[in-house]
Amino acid sequence: MLLTAIIYVTLIYVIGIKDTLIANLDLIKFLILTPMLLSVFVIDYKLQIIPNRLNLTIFEIGFIFAFLYGLSNVAITINMLLRHVSGSAGIFLAITLLGGIFYGKEAMGFGDVKLMGALGLYFGLSNIIIITLVSFLIGAILSIILLATKMKKSDEYIPFRAIYCNCHHD
Repeated sequence: MLLTAIIYVTLIYVIGIKDTLIANLDLIKFLILTPMLLSVFVIDYKLQIIPNRLNLTIFEIGFIFAFLYGLSNVAITINMLLRHVSGSAGIFLAITLLGGIFYGKEAMGFGDVKLMGALGLYFGLSNIIIITLVSFLIGAILSIILLATKMKKSDEYIPFRAIYCNCHHD
């Protein structure tokens, strides 16, 4: 709860509170997204899954925000829906499929693919690419540390979501 409070205060400080509901959509969107991403982190770390219901809820709320943004500008809604396609079907689905082809095993779970697709509604293509690159970099560094300190073995699962769920607002 302390982490959620810190993130909320940071979001309010960085984004600020505006005069109208439409002007506050970015802030509201991230205030709603924060506890869901923290839940993804905890569930994935403990159970090594991302529940479909949680992924679907993130998507549904992102879709509602796409509609709300469309009230002021339809082009924003179209852009947000294209973000979803780029986040899901694009980057992470390709990584998952190519990993299966080249390595003969799942490089990344489909929960990751679904989550990144839903997050595409929130962050957009350019930010999804940045989040992906930063996630892989942090993941590589943390994996090396975990392997070097023998906290994990080379054949053990290291949750990728635990890394990228901390990228809230770029």
